[in-house]
Amino acid sequence: RTAIADGRLRPAGEVGQTVAPVVETRDLPDGASAFLGIDPSGACVFYDRGIRRCRIQAGLGHDFLPAACKHFPRVCVIDDDVDRVTLSHFCPSVARNAFAAQPPLSIVAAPVALVSSNPLEGLDARGALPPLLRPGMLMDRDGYSHWEQHAVAVLAGSGSPESALARVADATERLRTWRPGAVGLGEATDAAFARARQVSEVGVSGARSIPPAAIQLDQTVRGAVHAALGARPAPADASACFARHVAPAWSSFAEPVRRYLAAKVFANWCAYQGEGLRTVVWSVVAALAVVRVEAARLCAQSGRNLDAALLLDSFRAADLLLTARRVGAEEAM
Repeated sequence: RTAIADGRLRPAGEVGQTVAPVVETRDLPDGASAFLGIDPSGACVFYDRGIRRCRIQAGLGHDFLPAACKHFPRVCVIDDDVDRVTLSHFCPSVARNAFAAQPPLSIVAAPVALVSSNPLEGLDARGALPPLLRPGMLMDRDGYSHWEQHAVAVLAGSGSPESALARVADATERLRTWRPGAVGLGEATDAAFARARQVSEVGVSGARSIPPAAIQLDQTVRGAVHAALGARPAPADASACFARHVAPAWSSFAEPVRRYLAAKVFANWCAYQGEGLRTVVWSVVAALAVVRVEAARLCAQSGRNLDAALLLDSFRAADLLLTARRVGAEEAM
């Protein structure tokens, strides 16, 4: 307010009697005193469309940003032994990184710049039981990390995203049969992925439409979005749009799609919120379904076939829907 009053900061959005630049309310999380206003278009009142930049960051610096803006695009699971950090592809820079062939896709120690600027926020699993392998059977944290590493390694390989996910699913189903005994969970994970079925690319990467099951998953995600967030409806002919505009180029973008899915495997909240590894896998399958439908929608809307720019926008649109779904689900609980 001081910066606005002395002219160092000016809102860019529509501010008046109905939109305040700084909003105070009693219904805020502990430690928060206010949030920034949103204009009628849904944009922050300090977002300058002309320069495509935040006026607070440009004029006052990073330290004046709200906590949510400082934290974006990090998505975190905070555990007793390690903090897992993945990144949301709603951020254009993160989405562009999916198209980079280097560095090789792997789980690495987070660079200091990513985790040291302010406290990490996210799903706080400290003191919680480890993720479930299946209903009634816990994993240990090392075993779950082992599964994550294998799943990311499969997605770092070759082939279509559909066949890579099918292999992860097959290995996961094999692992779900494990019981404590002579073979440890880590060793059982190694064996499950070594024996996982190599899915034929015939009828997978060459599919000319979106399978009905994927359409249903997309509808489930959209149906879980809070009404106030206004999820765009999927096209009624999404499968036909995919066949016409997306399928001809889909196989050429296998690597960026696999990289996108790997970001969903790692630091997946469903490991603690769901009923086992199958839930984690299906949450990633659902993310792929939403990307495919969004690609069909955006291609049909633009009147052109899939290209890198449209796929990037599909990643961003899918992440917005998936995040809105999580918010909507939490508000409904």
